Amino acid sequence: MTAFAPADWLALFQAAPSMPAADTEPFGSQLEDYRLLLDRWQQALEAGAAEPARVALAALARHIDRQRPRQLRRVCSPGPWFEPLVELPVPAVAAPALPALPLPGWLAAGAGFWLALVSYRQKLDAFCLPYQGLGTRTLTRLEQARPATAITSAAGLFAHWQLCQDQVESEIVRAPSWVASSAGVAAAAAALRVAHRQCLEAALGVQLDGAGQRALSEELAAIRRQLRKLTQGA
Repeated sequence: MTAFAPADWLALFQAAPSMPAADTEPFGSQLEDYRLLLDRWQQALEAGAAEPARVALAALARHIDRQRPRQLRRVCSPGPWFEPLVELPVPAVAAPALPALPLPGWLAAGAGFWLALVSYRQKLDAFCLPYQGLGTRTLTRLEQARPATAITSAAGLFAHWQLCQDQVESEIVRAPSWVASSAGVAAAAAALRVAHRQCLEAALGVQLDGAGQRALSEELAAIRRQLRKLTQGA
């Protein structure tokens, strides 16, 4: 087993890849959704369902109910290091509940990181909340809406679904609270990254260089770009 000095561990942390740019993620997600619609439609036909299209749409709605919040959490993630931490069952304890006693540097940094993690989780949950049940709401919108032209294919049905889903998501991002919520989660992500780096510095006894700070700024800028993309077409 190879031993690493503290500076080596920090170098590994700084070299860790940030979250991949999500420019192609929406397209990949749409392909996955369309494939699921086709698969469930085919299965319903083989099972002799009276309304295979309705069965397929219900399956697609459940899929999007599960997947859309996960996609948003990935978009807002400050890096792959934090995804498993965010999912841990960490109790939410407010800062005033902590003992107001002098703490060693590394322990104070650890407490700061924990509080930043709790704050980020709260902001992230609040941001994702309006997207809960997105698939179910889209299905309801689709059942109530009348397409401009007759739908004669799975591709046409999926296009109609996408139109209805875009309408529902546009209503979400036009809500006055959405801008504040998106800004809050971006700020919390920045605070979490800073607290994490401070915790590492205190534990390892080293200081980050300018390259690490620039990488942090680039990652946070990428989060903000992805959040802005959610407003496109709204």
